[in-house]
Amino acid sequence: MNALSLGIQFILIIFLFLGLGYWIDTKVEIGFPVFLILFLFIGFGIAFYILVKSSQSGKYDK
Repeated sequence: MNALSLGIQFILIIFLFLGLGYWIDTKVEIGFPVFLILFLFIGFGIAFYILVKSSQSGKYDK
């Protein structure tokens, strides 16, 4: 994987989880975006985990 595809994958995962959190917040209507913030951190954690694993496995082209 090259750096561009890792960056795109990182951003897409975060936006996917942000969208999911926003969608759940609109359905639940708590008044505070709890799921948006929660899924933001979950998406960031998963994206960062994938980024670290890809760079450690040697699949990252310099």
